[in-house]
Amino acid sequence: MSIDEFIIRWSATGGTEMSNFQSFAGELSDVHVLARPKPAQSDGQTNHYRFERSVTETHTVARGRRRTDLY
Repeated sequence: MSIDEFIIRWSATGGTEMSNFQSFAGELSDVHVLARPKPAQSDGQTNHYRFERSVTETHTVARGRRRTDLY
């Protein structure tokens, strides 16, 4: 898919991140000839460049666990 085709395809989605993000990121990787994110491993911490990685939020007084869309 060309960059122009990618833009046309994804412009019509209206920014529905929850349902489209992983497909969008995979196709964006393809358009830029980059490796796609890797499958998550069972330990959840040693595998980088993956979807939904657990992280600790540290910019607030109360630390909390969150998830990143793509790490």
